[in-house]
Amino acid sequence: MIFVWSGFGWIAALPILLYLLIVAFMPQSSADYGVAVGALIIGIVGVLLIRYVSGWLEQRYPPRELVDPQTGERVLQRRRDSLFFIPLRFLWVPYVLLALFGLVATAALLLG
Repeated sequence: MIFVWSGFGWIAALPILLYLLIVAFMPQSSADYGVAVGALIIGIVGVLLIRYVSGWLEQRYPPRELVDPQTGERVLQRRRDSLFFIPLRFLWVPYVLLALFGLVATAALLLG
């Protein structure tokens, strides 16, 4: 079985699922504004959520240094939280892009 996430990586998918729910139940007349403003809001929420959770996990579970008693070799062990093999600490970048898309789309709808 192939796992899509490891550790707390599933948290990165929550804002996208929320966005899909918002867009799915939106009336057809306001769909353009809803998609644009929803992308902006969910992008900001996604960035804040992922940055907070990844920072909290790094503070809560700092890397551990293990030493092999026979060879004296040191190994650094840390948490591996990821979604689609991308570490959680880097998954805020797509949400920044989503927020920029929402900002541009909202501005285009308001000005055009």
